[in-house]
Parts: sequence; C-alpha cells; structure tokens
Amino acid sequence: GHFSTIQVPTKGLAKAALAARVDGELVDLSHRFTGNAALALVTSRDEAEALDLARQTGNRFLAANVHGNLGRLEYKQADYLNARKDFENALRLFREIGNIYGESMVLYFLGFIDIALDNNEAARPLLHESIRLSHKIGATTVTLIALCGVARLYARAGEPERAVELLGM
Repeated sequence: GHFSTIQVPTKGLAKAALAARVDGELVDLSHRFTGNAALALVTSRDEAEALDLARQTGNRFLAANVHGNLGRLEYKQADYLNARKDFENALRLFREIGNIYGESMVLYFLGFIDIALDNNEAARPLLHESIRLSHKIGATTVTLIALCGVARLYARAGEPERAVELLGM
C-alpha cells in the first residue's frame, strides 16, 4: 500500500498540534499510515488526554513526544520555565526508551533555553552532548542546530571569529 506521513501545516490551529488521531487511534505526528484515514489533530488543549492515554497504554514514546511538542510551543512563546519542565520530562522518557534522536533534540532545546536565560555555562554541556549524540546517529540537522548554539555562545563570549570558524565560513 501507499504510505504517507502526517503533514502538519505551520499556521493556525494545526501549528499547535501535539499528536494526531488516525481513525480514532492516538499517534505521534510522524506516524505513517496507508490509504484513506480520518485525521484529527490533538492540540495543547488536549494534552491531558494525550498524556493520560500514553500513561494508560505505557506508550512512553508518545508521552515523550507530547512533552517535547509542548516544550517547543512554550519555548516559542518564551515560557521558558514550563518549556524546561516539559523538555526535562521528554528527556527522561527518551532516555528510558533509548531514543537517541529525541534525546539529542531535547538537549539542544534545553541548551537554547539556557542561552535565552543568559545561563551560558549551563548551555554549553547540553549543546555538546546534543552534538555528540546526534553525530553518533548521523542526525546532521540536529548536529548543525546544536553547533549554531555553540557558535552563539562563542559570539556572546566576545569570540565572533571562533563562532565563524566553527561554522566553517
């Protein structure tokens, strides 16, 4: 059969999607499905439902993704305290299930939160660990995003040349 992934628009209500229901089943946004399906987006208004279902079914991957998606929304809204809580929950869950990709993404977000809060020394080890893990699994985009965070730290420390050198420009 033909496989598709859920394509979530980047505007309006769909931008706030945390998960989706495909034919009534709660799934992660990266879920692949075949044929026609009834699709409903689960937004932050439905987060309790998504987390409850993840707990009831023992689906730690779904719970980690719900926390990660909430963290992203909170980060974009500059709600760093709540974003950190959700990212820390996601990080714990991704580590429990051995999801290195999810772990590396959450680590760079936690580093970016520390950068936003001018806590540069706390950001550095988070970004370095994100780089190490993402490079290990070949997640180039995650590696590059975390490298940009490290370059930002160099620039903030008065070393713009080092930042430029890091990015190979």
